[in-house]
Amino acid sequence: MDLPSYVWQREAAVASAPRGWINGRGWDLGWLVGSALVVPAILIAVWAGVSSTVINLGVTAVIGGPHLFSTYTATYLDSRFRRSHRLVLIAAAILVPALVCYLAVTNHQILMSVFIFMASLHVLQQNAYLSDVYRKRVGHPEPRWSRWVDYGLLFTCIYPIAAYKLVHGEFSLGDTLILIPRFLLVPATYWAVWTAFGLLLAVWMGKSVVEWRRGLLNRPKTLLIAVTTVVAFCVPMAERGGRLELAFQG
Repeated sequence: MDLPSYVWQREAAVASAPRGWINGRGWDLGWLVGSALVVPAILIAVWAGVSSTVINLGVTAVIGGPHLFSTYTATYLDSRFRRSHRLVLIAAAILVPALVCYLAVTNHQILMSVFIFMASLHVLQQNAYLSDVYRKRVGHPEPRWSRWVDYGLLFTCIYPIAAYKLVHGEFSLGDTLILIPRFLLVPATYWAVWTAFGLLLAVWMGKSVVEWRRGLLNRPKTLLIAVTTVVAFCVPMAERGGRLELAFQG
């Protein structure tokens, strides 16, 4: 099947999906929300002492490989995307490898610190995008402040425990200690993160209850944000030191 035909069939399937879901309730729960079940499976393997090689190979085969393939097919191999993002793609193909090679040679610690921060933002941004898709699928408008509460919760949920570990020098990937700017190495940093997360969580829960009582609750979006928040919050507490990078494989 050629790519245009496949894309057309996928768009037709999405258009016929039940209101509120992206591609149907079963598909969304299994492949989007349900994919979060991979995280506890990896954490159990870490706690059980499964070797790093087995975990890394398993994650690469089940998640990393398909994710990389789908990313390239949706960007570099999509002629429409290439035409509309030509300069960005060229810059990314040149500058990102050059920066990675430079930091790998000159300062591996900074490279790993930038990598883990950007990786966490990437995961949270994907879920923020999915929440936008669910918001459009349901059909009724949401106040702008409500949308920003969703974004705020998604973009802070992974950092409360991580911030505590970073300030106390307990956040390492393998033998590499992850760095943050020196002026942030104070208790006020993680207290600020915890405060922001706590306030956003309280407001999000409150507005979700109000939406439910009014019959306006976007259930798919709310479920996605709830699962993402719980999983992302718990991952940094899973392990430390040489096993923390395995916990973050989820």
